[in-house]
Amino acid sequence: MIFSPRKLYFLLRTCSALQSPNYLSSLRFPIPVFFSCSSSAADSPSLIDPFIADYLINSVEISPEQAIKGSGSLFYLQSTSKPYAVCQFFKNSGFSDVQIKKIISKSSRVLLADVDTLLKPRMEALKEFDFSDSDTIRLVSSNPTFLFCSDAQLKRINLWWEILQSKDLVLNALLRGSRIIFSSTERNIMPKIQFLRSYGISQDQIAYMFRINPTFVTRRLDIIRRLVKRVEELRFPCGSRAFCVALISISQMSRATMDSKLNVFRNMGCSEAEISLTILKCPQLLTLSAKNLKNTMDFLVKNAGFETSYVMERPLFLTCSLENRLIPRYHLLQFLKSKDLLKNGLSFFTITLFSEKKLMEKLIVPYQEEMPELRQIYAAALAGKLAM
Repeated sequence: MIFSPRKLYFLLRTCSALQSPNYLSSLRFPIPVFFSCSSSAADSPSLIDPFIADYLINSVEISPEQAIKGSGSLFYLQSTSKPYAVCQFFKNSGFSDVQIKKIISKSSRVLLADVDTLLKPRMEALKEFDFSDSDTIRLVSSNPTFLFCSDAQLKRINLWWEILQSKDLVLNALLRGSRIIFSSTERNIMPKIQFLRSYGISQDQIAYMFRINPTFVTRRLDIIRRLVKRVEELRFPCGSRAFCVALISISQMSRATMDSKLNVFRNMGCSEAEISLTILKCPQLLTLSAKNLKNTMDFLVKNAGFETSYVMERPLFLTCSLENRLIPRYHLLQFLKSKDLLKNGLSFFTITLFSEKKLMEKLIVPYQEEMPELRQIYAAALAGKLAM
């Protein structure tokens, strides 16, 4: 590691400063420091301004790591008057101290922003989309880049109002990612929406898809085309709600991941037609992991003794939690059968779909006189204390 004399001078000066809070607080001018811990010539040195770092730590109260990182973007700051005005503006606008720290930690350049020409107009512009003060505070806290959007970018929010037709849905979409307003509406967004509509997907279904995954349409059109083709391969009817659920699910996994899930059924001896029909009945299966599917199938077939075809005809079985629902309720059912108490002919599948309240009403309360320990047995099964 070789430093130039100038770099070594600033490095030593900075190290001394960072070890001396009194020295830092006495500084009244920024000391530019080019610091690199890497000997690679290709590595870019980071900028550390001890004066600004000290201000961020002591006045804004963010961590030293975040302060050092943030001081680089505030390299040309000559005084703390502008950061002070920014912090006061946020406080007066209703932001909490925690939210202000969050904003500065995510984007320290906000401390260089002019309150009157940038921050106030941007906050007011967000409110013009029918967002309340608290909504606007949530948006800016979650993603300060909204404060640096151009007028044209902010106007793209209107498109999402037209598509989602709900303030809560628009707000949720923006909270989950600002990419939807950084993408050109005409070039990037509308062609994808038109493509989805060509497959019979309605406005309400598009709104549903955006609610689940707001950044879906920011993907390239060729990728969306391939995803739609994969859904078609699973024989989902175009334009159906199941088609939309499957499309969003598949968009969040690779083909290899999807194949690993389908292989769980193939390895159980299921035909491609059976698999397609099962997923068509319950597209939510695609959101479950291959491990989850395998463990549940193994339990139902090997422990509970059901035929694979019986399970495949009732895919809701596979959406139930193995530890919190299937195993405890199987224990309860087997115990009632062993005592010859179950007279109503309820099947295990029916029991797994009961709410907890209905389960108590149907299977525990009616038998408490004959078996007062029944509630404790079920509680033990829920706690995983009963062996299979």
